[in-house]
Amino acid sequence: MITPPARTSALVVLCASLAIALPVAAGCAPSRGVVDAGPARKVVPPPTPQPLWPDQTVPVPTESAESPTAGRKPGPVATAPPPAPLDVPAPLGDDARNIDIKAALLADAHVDAVFKTRLRTCQDDCGLRDPVYRDLTGDGRPELLVSISNTAGLTGTYAYTVIAGKVFDIFWYELDHYAVDGLGDDLLVRQAVPAAGDPECCPSLLYTTRYRWNGREMDAIGTETEFRQQPPLVPNGTATATTSTPRSTS
Repeated sequence: MITPPARTSALVVLCASLAIALPVAAGCAPSRGVVDAGPARKVVPPPTPQPLWPDQTVPVPTESAESPTAGRKPGPVATAPPPAPLDVPAPLGDDARNIDIKAALLADAHVDAVFKTRLRTCQDDCGLRDPVYRDLTGDGRPELLVSISNTAGLTGTYAYTVIAGKVFDIFWYELDHYAVDGLGDDLLVRQAVPAAGDPECCPSLLYTTRYRWNGREMDAIGTETEFRQQPPLVPNGTATATTSTPRSTS
């Protein structure tokens, strides 16, 4: 069969045009190269425990503090204030840094009577540590954290927030020989406790309880237990570390 000449010529011209056009198009296409997509996202490392009062000497947990629940999460917005405000003067500017610390402790029903007695009579050394101001509720404003100890080793830790000009207690913990860390907006309470068979001086368990703002108070969201190597016994037996069960926690 013979192909008509006109059709053959058209096919030849079309193929030649495509053969030339395709490489040219590919070779002349503008190259994007490196494209500026704007500033890189800031890498924020996960929070790590920060001792609020360095003189508290319970060993700092390592891996347990970064458990699957350890990521910083903003606290919920307070839908209602805690049950009742303290009967103390309104702090200037609704700022927790202006709370009268002694007045708050004396008005707080959760504060042990032994601390209140000392606060009413002391002049200088009341057993109070320096106050710590830290955002616990996730609203960008600091709360007041107070720590007080007596000569017997009992320590009380309390946190206060200001809502609409009124002072509320949102955290309290009273025990002997424990420490408190901040972790993001959360608090970690670390307590050494004896396991079965431990000598009195040398508890081998470390309980770490994590507290988080729930819209009304700092709420315990979990406790982790670590085994740690017992320190050597002191020959004269003077090293002791008594522990007890928390009397009250939020």
